[in-house]
Amino acid sequence: MDDNSTGNLKKRRITPVGIAGLIVALIALVGAVMSPWIIEHLEPEPRPVDEVVADAAVKIKERISANLKGEKYIAPSSATEKGLNWSKVYPATVVGVAALAICIGVFGFVRANDRRLNVTTVGVGAAAIVFQYVILISAAILFILFVVAILSVLGGDLPVDGPC
Repeated sequence: MDDNSTGNLKKRRITPVGIAGLIVALIALVGAVMSPWIIEHLEPEPRPVDEVVADAAVKIKERISANLKGEKYIAPSSATEKGLNWSKVYPATVVGVAALAICIGVFGFVRANDRRLNVTTVGVGAAAIVFQYVILISAAILFILFVVAILSVLGGDLPVDGPC
């Protein structure tokens, strides 16, 4: 083996911080991909419609009776209604974890660690962030298509070619 062929090769510096950054990025990507199913299981079960209507009727009755008595109505606080809104918290958490992975990858670039590991860490972290927004954009596009389909079924004509 020729000494000149191996003399140009640099030893790769794979550090535990770089490996941890890649693991964090992969966790963020899995969290982004699985977010619809995870959020579904984290959200509480919706209350039946009859319970919601009955509670609203009771609140209206109490408010009217308080106004007739000249008292100020104070709504009772319900601990079951107030809780963590997972549909907003979870995506923000995934984006935050992905941003942390990107920061670790950039830190690895600055420290001149293994380039492939840092590029992979930054790429996977960025993919997790992009995937979160792809889900939102896809939902918006599906909603628009659904509205257009309903309008077309109801007989609304949408001009496609413009004025004739």
